[in-house]
Amino acid sequence: MAKVKVKKWRFFAFSPTALLVFALACFLAAGPFGGPSHLLAEDQVAARHQVLAEGLENQTRVSPGAGPEARISAEAAEHRVFVYGTLRFSLVRRLVMGSSGEPEPATLPGFRRRGLNIIEEEGAEVRGLLLRVDPAELAALDRYERTGVRYQRRRVTLADGTKAWVYQRL
Repeated sequence: MAKVKVKKWRFFAFSPTALLVFALACFLAAGPFGGPSHLLAEDQVAARHQVLAEGLENQTRVSPGAGPEARISAEAAEHRVFVYGTLRFSLVRRLVMGSSGEPEPATLPGFRRRGLNIIEEEGAEVRGLLLRVDPAELAALDRYERTGVRYQRRRVTLADGTKAWVYQRL
C-alpha cells in the first residue's frame, strides 16, 4: 500500500512579533482620537491637538502615587519620553500619537528590562529611544500605556543626564 502524504496547512506565515505588530496596527487603525493623524489635513491635526491640550488642563493622566511632577502641564511646550518596548517602532508611534516623536537613541542606567517592564537593578542599563512630544502626544502615550491602570509614568535621568518620562508597570 502506498503512503499518502497529507498536506498540512500553515495558518500563520509570519513570526509572532509580526503578527503582534499587525494586530496592534489593526486595533489602532482608527487612531487614538478618532482617526490616524497622518491622513488628516494639517489644520485638522492642529485643531485636534488644540482640543486635546485644552482638555488636559484639569486632568491627571498618571497614577495617584506618582507625585505632583507627573501632572501634565498644558503650558509645557515639549516633553521627553524614554521608550524601550513597542513604542520603539515607528509604525506604532505614528498610530498612537500621529507622529514619530523625533526619536534619538538613549540609555537608561540602573534599570534592566523584564518582559514589558523595567525594574531597578544596580549596574544594568536599558537601551531605547528618547522621544520629544507635545502635551497632546503625551496624553496619547498615556492612553496607549493605560497610565494609572497598567503603567505609571515616572521621571528618570538618562545616561547623558537628560531628564525624561518612562512608563513602568504598576
